[in-house]
Amino acid sequence: MVASGLWVSSIYTIEIDRSNPPVYPPWVKRVLHQESESRRPSKYDLRKDVELWRHPGQTWATGGEVGGVIYQNILRQGEIHLYLGYPDLIAIPEMGVEIYRELYDDTSVYAWGSVVEGAPRISRSGREGASLSVAYLCLDKEKIVQDWEQLDQVLLPYDLALQFKH
Repeated sequence: MVASGLWVSSIYTIEIDRSNPPVYPPWVKRVLHQESESRRPSKYDLRKDVELWRHPGQTWATGGEVGGVIYQNILRQGEIHLYLGYPDLIAIPEMGVEIYRELYDDTSVYAWGSVVEGAPRISRSGREGASLSVAYLCLDKEKIVQDWEQLDQVLLPYDLALQFKH
């Protein structure tokens, strides 16, 4: 066991106790789609059971796509449970940089299954509203870093979602 309720049982296999929710950062006011957590597998192989997904608007020609547009597209599909969540994301670094690089190269990987709401903030258009964010992983030299991206930011073609194969 590597952290509360999380296991890495073989080189590519992750096992998660989904009845034990992870601790989110203190700025998180609300976790959206928590009901989907129980629909995700508790044990899976990252190499065989998970794939990378890119929104059609995430191209170099378009300059990428705004996170909120990607999120709305995922919601319209009605399959938010197919996207990895924060519990899955925090287990991946335990596998090590070599495995991350083998599976994802220098790609940033996003866990759209766990969008969170932070403190209200003023948007670029001057309106106050909830600040929605999505968790992601990326490589910083020889370290896997977990961070959060606000949904009003543009995601580029190398900012991909982790999705269970279906």
